[in-house]
Order: sequence, then C-alpha cells, then structure tokens
Amino acid sequence: MSIVGKYVMHNGSIIEGVSFSSEKKGMKIYEVIRVMKGKYLFLEDHLARLHNSVRLAGEVVPVDEKTLVGLLYQLIEANKMEQGNVKVVFLYPEDRPDYYAHFIPHSYPSEEQYQQGVAVKSLKAERPNPNAKIWHDSLKQEVEKMLSEKNIYEAVLIDAEGYILEGSRSNIFFIREDKLITAPYEKILPGITRRYVLQCALRHQLDIEERCLHYKELTSVDAVFLSGTSPKILPVALFDSYSFSPDNTFLRGLMKCYDGVIEEYLNRK
Repeated sequence: MSIVGKYVMHNGSIIEGVSFSSEKKGMKIYEVIRVMKGKYLFLEDHLARLHNSVRLAGEVVPVDEKTLVGLLYQLIEANKMEQGNVKVVFLYPEDRPDYYAHFIPHSYPSEEQYQQGVAVKSLKAERPNPNAKIWHDSLKQEVEKMLSEKNIYEAVLIDAEGYILEGSRSNIFFIREDKLITAPYEKILPGITRRYVLQCALRHQLDIEERCLHYKELTSVDAVFLSGTSPKILPVALFDSYSFSPDNTFLRGLMKCYDGVIEEYLNRK
C-alpha cells in the first residue's frame, strides 16, 4: 500500500503513516477523490457513490458523513497538501468495519497527452457488480501487468460478446457525428466525471446515446475519449490498431466545458 504524505486518517484519528497498518483481510469499498486548491473536488458526489457501493454490497456505513468530511479536511491540513488524490476505504473484515483515508501516488496526463491523445488497449474482462466500487485484486493485477508491458494509458474492458464497457479506472465515450455514445449506467461504474460530461454534452447539443458500442463499430467513430478523476477528459488517439483524431470539435468543446465546471465548483467552496 503506497501512502503519500506523513499522516493518515484511521478510524476517526489522524495518525502518522509509519504507525498505520491495514493488514486485515476483507472486502474493500473505496473512493479516490481529487484534491485541488485544498478542496475535495465533487466531494458530495463521491460520498454518495461510496454509500451506494456499501448498500449494494449489503454492508453498513462505519462513520457518519459529517464526521467523515471533517476528518478528510483534517487530513489535508495535517499533510499540508493542496493537490493530489485521496483514497477513502471502508474495510469489512470478519469482525467490525474499519475505515481509513490517505493521499496516494497520482499521475495526471501531461499537456502533450491532452493535445495529442493517448493509447488504450482492449481487455476481455468484466467487473462483477459494476455499480459498486469494490477492490478486485485479480482484475487490478491483470490491468497493472498490461499497462506496464504494453506502454499504454488505459485498459478498456470488453465483454464476451465484444461490447465495450468501460476503462479499468475510467469511463469511455465515443463521438459519431453529433452523437455521444457511452455504456449505460447498469453496465458500468457510474463515474463522477461521467455525470458532468453528460451535462456538458447537453450544453453542446450533442445527442446522448447510452448503449454499449460493439468493438466492430470503432471503424465508424469520429473521436474517442476517457473521463475520470485523474484524467478529467482525455482524448484517445489509438485504440488497439484504430486511430482517432484528438482535435474533434465536439471533443475540444467538452474538454473546455468540463474545466469550466471544475472552476465553478471550486469557486463555490
């Protein structure tokens, strides 16, 4: 487990990371929340999804939301870190639930990647209970192995019938003429960024088609992009052997719109 910063939040206390250990076995339900300018981005949305994941897993929330929010801001203050990613974990061992949070290593796309796009690779895999953000060791290990060996940005999950679902840590979108296509809610982890992308799409008068695109349809797509906590909206230039332009007008408009949404949110907090 990689921890960034000196301090960790564990079961209601801020402690030094060197004295923290999470060796208990059990189901992990988690969120990764981006910190910008000392504020948690879309915190309410992340906590709502965290609680929904707990509900779908049939568990109980180990701490009330007001207390958790206070502890998360104490974590920022203790570490004196105004930028980064924080991982919040609810752990369910055999006895009583455990909860903790800490800064984790992060990697944000470079300006060059935003301009030129990134490469992604398909992976035949599906996440069980996709609406819940639960840690799956085997899938994580397979994805990490692929990313390190193939020198790509993301692994894109495809089901047994060839339908494209989502990225291993992102949602994926396709633009065809004036339509925005993305997998439906019930098939994926509904990303927080995804929600705001769809709002931006409506502002740009894009028709939204929530369905799984088949792999064979990639030949008829104009542009592809990922969305997520770290990448925000990131153009895809290469999907396996298929090439796409990162300069699509609608794509660039969505990127600008989403950056504006972030700025508006931070200014309100």
